Amino acid sequence: VFRLGVSGAAIAHVISQYLISAILFWRLIQLVDLLPPSAKDLQFGRFLKNGFLLLMRVIAVTFCVTLAASMAARLGPTPMAAFQVCLQVWLATSLLADGLAVAGQV
Repeated sequence: VFRLGVSGAAIAHVISQYLISAILFWRLIQLVDLLPPSAKDLQFGRFLKNGFLLLMRVIAVTFCVTLAASMAARLGPTPMAAFQVCLQVWLATSLLADGLAVAGQV
């Protein structure tokens, strides 16, 4: 109709996504009270404590993996490839352990 081609399709897609998001948000506001009655009910302290511990864990793991990758890269391509294999095994077992821990909490 407007002869915009692919760019017109992209514009229409973006507009439709924003429109449906606004409609769904409007319906959600009608059905659910999104804001608590007061700020005292939020209990930020508990969430900040748990979030801080998780943040420190993520920073420590990221630092250690980055340092190990840097050291392996300095040794050459073969040690770096071995590091990547070990990293993939470690990530798989770590994610499996995290999944089991979450399942055990329920």
